[in-house]
Amino acid sequence: LDFDDHGQMFITACVIPHLWHVIPGGIYHRQGGSHINPYVFDDIKTIANHSHRSAHGGARIYLADEFPREYRNRIFMANLHEHDVITDILEPSGSGFIGHHGDEPLSAHDNAWVGFSMEIGPDGAAYVLDWHDRDICGDAIHDKDTGRIYRLAPKGLQGKQGINLAAQTDLELVGLLTHRNDWYSRRARVLLQHRAAAGQLDAAVPEKLWELFAQTKTSAHQLRALWALHITQNLPADRLLPLLDHAEPYIRGWAIQLLGEDHAYSPAALAKFTAMAEKDSSPIVRLYLAAALQRMNMAERWPIAQNLVAHAEDAADHNLPKMLWFGIEPMVEADASRAMALATHSRIPRLVPYIARRAIAARQLEPVAATLLSNTDLALRLQLLEGVRDGLKSLGRNVITKPKNWDDALAALDATKDAKLSDFTAQIGQLFGDTRAAAAQLAVLKEPAAPIERRRQILTAFARDAYAAALPVVLSLLDEPAVRRDAIRALASFDDPQVAATLINRYARLSAAEKSEVVSALSARRSTASALVAELKKNTIPKTDVTAFDARQLYRVLGPSFVEFWGPITQLASDKQADMAKYKAMLTDAVLAKANTGHGRAIFERTCVACHMLYGAGGIVGPDLTGSNRANLDYILSQILNPSEVMQECYQLVIVTTRDGRTLSGTVAAEDNQQLTLRLVGQDSIVTKSEILSREKSPISMMPEGLLNTLKDDEVRDLIAYLRTTQQVPLEKQ
Repeated sequence: LDFDDHGQMFITACVIPHLWHVIPGGIYHRQGGSHINPYVFDDIKTIANHSHRSAHGGARIYLADEFPREYRNRIFMANLHEHDVITDILEPSGSGFIGHHGDEPLSAHDNAWVGFSMEIGPDGAAYVLDWHDRDICGDAIHDKDTGRIYRLAPKGLQGKQGINLAAQTDLELVGLLTHRNDWYSRRARVLLQHRAAAGQLDAAVPEKLWELFAQTKTSAHQLRALWALHITQNLPADRLLPLLDHAEPYIRGWAIQLLGEDHAYSPAALAKFTAMAEKDSSPIVRLYLAAALQRMNMAERWPIAQNLVAHAEDAADHNLPKMLWFGIEPMVEADASRAMALATHSRIPRLVPYIARRAIAARQLEPVAATLLSNTDLALRLQLLEGVRDGLKSLGRNVITKPKNWDDALAALDATKDAKLSDFTAQIGQLFGDTRAAAAQLAVLKEPAAPIERRRQILTAFARDAYAAALPVVLSLLDEPAVRRDAIRALASFDDPQVAATLINRYARLSAAEKSEVVSALSARRSTASALVAELKKNTIPKTDVTAFDARQLYRVLGPSFVEFWGPITQLASDKQADMAKYKAMLTDAVLAKANTGHGRAIFERTCVACHMLYGAGGIVGPDLTGSNRANLDYILSQILNPSEVMQECYQLVIVTTRDGRTLSGTVAAEDNQQLTLRLVGQDSIVTKSEILSREKSPISMMPEGLLNTLKDDEVRDLIAYLRTTQQVPLEKQ
C-alpha cells in the first residue's frame, strides 16, 4: 500500500482486480466468501479500468522528480507473472480516482524473477525486491540464495550514501517536509513524532510548522505540515475548525478526519459539518463527511446524513453512495421511521431500496408501508418496493406477516393503475403468502409474451418456496426454449415423482447445456439421484455426461452404493503424483505448439466456464483465472490435479441438507440471520435457515478432482494451451 501527495491510500492486490482507493470505513469487494456485516448489500469495487495477466506485488507512488515528469503520481507495482515492473496512472474522478494502465518501465526476461516489493529511494530511483525463485507463488523455496534488489533509475543518476537524518535538528527536519522527494519528508515526520513522544521536541517546532503551513504554495506541502502537527500532538481542535473553510478541498477533508480521530466531536464541529454537508461543492469533502459518519453516535449522524443524501450529483460517484450507506445502515434499525424520512429526502436512488430492505430485515414493516401510503412520487415508490421485495426474499416465505397498514398501502398503490407498481405488489404479495397474489404470478409465468426476466423472477420465487401449485406450470415451461434451463433448475426444488420421470423422458432431446442442468437437478435429492443412476446403468444417460463435480454430489446423496457403480471419487496422493508426471511429460513445448486453442476454449466453456471467469466471461464460483499464473505449466496442473492442496477458506465446500430432502453443495455467497445463500455451479441457491437440517464445511475445494481424466489427450493439450494464452482466441466453429 502507499499514499499519494494528499494522503489518499491506494493498495494493490494479487491477483485481480488489482487497484483500490481506500477510504476510512470503506468495505471492499471480496474475491470470495461473504462480508461480516450481512447488510452491506454492495461493496466498493476496484478503480482500475483494465485487467491483465498479472499478480501484483508492492506499491509505491512516485513522489520524486528524477524520472520524467509524466511518472510523478503514478503507482509502481511489480508484476510476478509477467516478470516486470508496471505502472498505473491515477486520474482524479469525482470523490476518487480511475486507474489507467501506464507502461512497463522494466522487463526482467527471466521466468524466475519474482518482484513483490517496491520502494522509492532517497536518490529518486525506484527499487524492486526480486525473490527470484522458480516457484513464484511461494509454495516451496527452490532457490534460497538468489534473492536480489534491482535499482530502476535514469541513466547517470547517482545514488545517495551516508544519509543520517537522525543527526539533524528538529528544525532541520521541519525544513525537509517540503523536499522534492517525499522519502525525506516521510522520514522527517517519523523522527519528529518519535522525539515528541519522548518529550524531546524543540519548543519552536509547532510555530515553524504553522509558519510552513501558511507560507507554502501547494496543498500537498500544507498537508505535510498539518500531519506533522497532528503526530506531534500540536494540533488542537480550535486550530482545526477554521480549516473547514480552507480553499483547498483536501485541507477541508483532512480537517474533518483529524477532528474525529478520537471519535469525539464538539458541537461546533458537528454544526459546521451539517452546513458543509449541504453546501460544500466538492465531492472530495463530501466523501470525508460520509466517512466521518461511522465515527459519530447515532444522534449526531442524522442531520449530516440528511444533507449528504440530497446531492443528486453524487448518485453515480464511485464511492459516495456506498460510503453513505455504510454510515446510514445501523441508523435504520435504530429508528426506522426517521430512516424512511431520510429515504424520501434522498436524491441518491440506490440508497432508497437499501433503507427499505434494511428496515424489513429489522422487522420494521409498518414505517415502510406508511411511507408508501403517504408519498405519491412514482420513482420513490418503485425504489421502496424494490427494497421491500428484496428484504422479504431474505426473510423467506411465512417468516414474517404483513403489517396492519399494508392493505391500505396496497390499495393506494393499486389505485394508480401503474403496471410497474402492480408488478411489484404482486411479487411482494406472493412473498407474504397471499394466495391471490400467487395466482396472479402464476398467470404471468404461464404467459409466453410476458417479459422473460419477470418470468424468471417468479419462477425463482416459486422454486425457493417449492410452491406445489406451481409445479404443473413449471413442467410446462420445459416446452419453451427461452426458459427451459431455468425451469430445469427450479424443478430440483420440488419433491415429486413427476420431476425425475419428466426430465429423464426428455433427456435425449435436450442440448448439452440443458443435459448438464438435468444431471445437476436430479443429483439434488435421493429419490431423483436414484432415478438418474438407474438411467446411467442402462446407458440411456451416458456416464460421460456426468462431470466430476456431479459424481461427487451423487456420492454425497447416495453414499457407498454410488461408488460401487461409479468407482473411486477421490484420488490417492500417489495417483495425483503419477498424473502430474504423466501430463508434464506429455505437455512439452513442442506438443503445446501444435494445440488448437480455439478447441481448447470450447472445452473450457464446456467444463470450466460455469465456475471460473477468464477474459471477462464466466462464473464466479471459483477465482477469476485471468490474472493467475497461467503461463506456468506446473501451476496449472497442480491447481487442476490437486485443487484442495492450497485453498482459501472462502472456496471450501459447504454441504447443506434441507428438511425437504435436498443436498446442496457450494460456497457461501452471503449469509444473515435469516438465510444462507449458497453459490452453486450455474446459480445461487437461497435457503431459509429454518429449513436447514444440517450444515457442514468440508476441508476440500469446491473444485473436484479428476477433471482431466474425463478428457482425451488431445483435449487436455488444447485446454492447457488455451489456459496459457495471453488474450482471447476465437471459439472453434462446430
